[in-house]
Amino acid sequence: MPHNSPEPAVRPPHPLALALIERLRDRPGARVLEIGAGSGRNTRALLAAGCAVVPVGATSELCAAALSTHDLLHGTPGTIAARLERIAAQLEPGAPLYATFGSRRDARYGVGTRIDEHVFAPLDGDEAGVAHAFFEREPLEALIRRQFVVEALDERGVDGIAGSWAHRALPLHGAVHWFALLRNGGSGVRALRREDVPAWIEMRRSLWPDATSDELAADSDPMLAGTNDARAFVYENAAGDLEGMLELSLRSAAEERSGSPVPFIEAWYVREQARGRGVGRALVDAAQRWARAHGFGKTASEARCRFGGG
Repeated sequence: MPHNSPEPAVRPPHPLALALIERLRDRPGARVLEIGAGSGRNTRALLAAGCAVVPVGATSELCAAALSTHDLLHGTPGTIAARLERIAAQLEPGAPLYATFGSRRDARYGVGTRIDEHVFAPLDGDEAGVAHAFFEREPLEALIRRQFVVEALDERGVDGIAGSWAHRALPLHGAVHWFALLRNGGSGVRALRREDVPAWIEMRRSLWPDATSDELAADSDPMLAGTNDARAFVYENAAGDLEGMLELSLRSAAEERSGSPVPFIEAWYVREQARGRGVGRALVDAAQRWARAHGFGKTASEARCRFGGG
């Protein structure tokens, strides 16, 4: 091989691929719909884990999960919505989709040729001329919720994560993606929504009865933003009622005497009538899935955290 064309290094799988593999650990041979294989780093990991990797449109059988770590970054909101609809049609009810979407905090936002509102195509590099859509949280969540339940949606810098196969000529600097953990309908755990805040405050009051209403509501904006160190999950039953909640934060490395922040379960509550049915376990499992998707090996809690029943 010529000296100026070195063999590209094999990069590790995307964190979302590893998190999805962990989620499917009890389903050997599960069919995973992979939307855009790229360099194949995720395909190799899925196959090594015993999954059956299925390209879009390759089978009429429903798949157990789906993964897209770059394909849904490209296009316009309209074309991305159409792709999400096709993906949902190929998934089992309740099946997860782990995906990335473009964020308006990305350094590439507003750079290049404007294709549509909040859609730009780079002028150079390996993706020159390719439309990239950039989203704020609420418009993205509204688009996703046409087909999927949002379990978690968080922004993350990805210069060291995104596949270099598409960025060899122009390496990424300041790239930011939304990491989305989605579910193809059904009841269960999902991210806190603004319309949930009154019910969420009510559950918080059961944990902190001496707090004022303002104190209980003060954390709602950070929990909803998905851009900082606090987030909340709720459990919605088939009737659309909230039966439990869990709050997660990132504790500083210095505080925990470790090399990186640690996700901590700060509050966990299940309504009395829903206890004993696995709601609490489902909330904790969702927190652990979030931690794995963001590269954390574990979640933690302390005795002084106040818990409801599970």
